[in-house]
Amino acid sequence: MVTVDYYSRFFELDKLSTTTAATVISKLKVIFARHGIPEKFVSDNGPQYRGKEFEDFAKTWGFAHTTASPHYPQSNGLAEKTVQIAKSILTKAKMDRKDPYLSLLEYRNTPVDNFKSPAQLLMSRRL
Repeated sequence: MVTVDYYSRFFELDKLSTTTAATVISKLKVIFARHGIPEKFVSDNGPQYRGKEFEDFAKTWGFAHTTASPHYPQSNGLAEKTVQIAKSILTKAKMDRKDPYLSLLEYRNTPVDNFKSPAQLLMSRRL
C-alpha cells in the first residue's frame, strides 16, 4: 500500500498480508499516529474503502474520506504517480543489490523542483 502526503509528496510503503479493510485500517492507524490524522483522505475505489468498517473508521478518527473514480485514475494522479515512483525505486534497488530502505531515504531527501525535499516539507528537516 502506498500512502502519500499531497503537500510534501512524502510517501509511506506498506506490505499488506491481505487487502481487507481491517488490514488497511491497522496500517493507516500507524501512519496517522506517526504523521497526524489528515483532514481529507482520498483513496481508490477498492472494496476495503467502500464498506461500513472504513466509513466507521473515518468517522471515529475524524477525517473526510472520498474515493477516486475507478474509470478515471487521473483524478488521483499524485497517488498513481507515487505508485510508479515506489515501484521504480524498489526495482532499481533490487537490480543494483542495494538496500531499498536507503533508496527510499535518498528519495525523501532529494529536493523536488529545486525547492525542498519531501522530508523537509513534511518534517522541516533532512533525514
